[in-house]
Amino acid sequence: MTDERLLRFYRWLAMSYRFPGRERFLRAVYNPMRRADDYYEGIIEFDRGLIHMNTASYIEWSIFFNRYYNEGMVDLIHTLVKPGFVCIDVGANVGSLTLVMAWATGPSGKVFAFEPHPVIYRRLAANVALNRLWHVALYDQAISNQEGPVPFYTASPDDANQAKSSIRRREYAGVTREITVQAVRGTSIREFEALAACDFIKVDTEGHDFVVIQEIAPLIDRLRPHVVFEYSRRAWLANDIPLAPAIDFFKSRGYSLYNLKSRKPIHSAEQAPGLCDILCVPNALKR
Repeated sequence: MTDERLLRFYRWLAMSYRFPGRERFLRAVYNPMRRADDYYEGIIEFDRGLIHMNTASYIEWSIFFNRYYNEGMVDLIHTLVKPGFVCIDVGANVGSLTLVMAWATGPSGKVFAFEPHPVIYRRLAANVALNRLWHVALYDQAISNQEGPVPFYTASPDDANQAKSSIRRREYAGVTREITVQAVRGTSIREFEALAACDFIKVDTEGHDFVVIQEIAPLIDRLRPHVVFEYSRRAWLANDIPLAPAIDFFKSRGYSLYNLKSRKPIHSAEQAPGLCDILCVPNALKR
């Protein structure tokens, strides 16, 4: 196991000084892809509460050294999500963004979190329970365009990045280990039908994102939330899904689209980087 004192020193150094070459230094002294037999496991402070930590996971390694895995997304949640809001997190992983949403909404709000990978789902549930976030509803299902058991492809158990698991097999990403998970149609989720408000939706499903968005289209049309989804050109093409129809989907509904990192508008697929988070803002609420 890792010397915890030395590891905490590295963490203090990384968080205290954003020096050039910081990421290279961390990977040199504590490579996230070589942690299968040498890792730290415990509970650390995170945002407004706590999170279970295992540095054998790339996402948790990133949280340990960088405070957040996706700081731009966290900043967005801190900006947009207010007490009493309703949020949906599709592809919740261990819950790093689910937790941030739940603290932002407070107990007067509601968060729905979906994570089909059975091992990761248990970690998500443990993080929610650790923080006593009883207003978070958890689903160990994939939102898709079919119901019932479906093939789901994961990386090998010793791969540090289990977040790349997907409904579609991807040889190039090492996502080839097949398991079976439960899928649910977005249009059949009764809790969604009963919602009087929905304010924020995040979708990150490794190339299956537009399928999810189409499945929850009635909710988007009715309640007009902010939506942010991950676009990976390679993962989307592996799912035989181009970006242009997704852009048209939102533009036809009166949304404006932005590259979350650069905040630049996206009017066409050609304007989107190969890997980015795309923020969709309903025009009536555009700031």
